[in-house]
Amino acid sequence: MNGMYRPRDGRIIAGVCAALARRFGMSPWTVRVLA
Repeated sequence: MNGMYRPRDGRIIAGVCAALARRFGMSPWTVRVLA
């Protein structure tokens, strides 16, 4: 699967921030702060 998906770990705000962080190679907390 090459698309984005919600990971089972780090699921704060339904894992959307964690998925975006994984996609762009960032820390999940960085994406959460930006959101």
